[in-house]
Amino acid sequence: MSFNFRQLFTDRESAPDDERKDLRLHRRHKVFLQASVYPIDTYCDILIRDVSETGLSAETDVQLDVGQAVHLSFDEKAFFTGVVRWVRGRRFGLEFKDAVTFPIGVDIDHGFAEGHRPRSARTSLNLSGRLNTGRPPRPATVRNVSRLGMLLDTSTGLVTGQHLLVRLGKRPLVSGRVQWVRGGRMGVKTSQEISALQLVYCDDLSGG
Repeated sequence: MSFNFRQLFTDRESAPDDERKDLRLHRRHKVFLQASVYPIDTYCDILIRDVSETGLSAETDVQLDVGQAVHLSFDEKAFFTGVVRWVRGRRFGLEFKDAVTFPIGVDIDHGFAEGHRPRSARTSLNLSGRLNTGRPPRPATVRNVSRLGMLLDTSTGLVTGQHLLVRLGKRPLVSGRVQWVRGGRMGVKTSQEISALQLVYCDDLSGG
């Protein structure tokens, strides 16, 4: 199954007062954090056939392209960014920069010979997941955050209702939806609670 979010978007440049007030139900904290915003335009269900700690092969009915960046989720809460490395009909392979937390355990064969490079043992299975895809990421600046929202400065082109993922440094991706847009500034309602203190003081933000 696949779904195109952009079919539901509107061209409103600003949100009604009640939407803006909703974002202010929680205390806002002023910040200045560099981020990357990934617009999510479509999602598709996949069936994973085998996995390792750095990659997987799966099947889907949606056309994917080699080199395409996608975001895998098993619960719509945690997202893992990967790159399509090969496509053969309905089957494709993904490679992940960071280890993926699968709902199953994956053993690592560390080897014994000197100089042997550790490799992940591939585990065969039938596991459902969901890929989120969209346009290339764009730089953004987070101006303030609350428990369930953030204010961002970024380039124009995003509209009210747009689903997106926000990456701050090496922290896990934050999913959200654009509530209002005014020029290059937008308010985002996050799907999960976020901590302003963790965002500002987490050491891994300096890692880019």
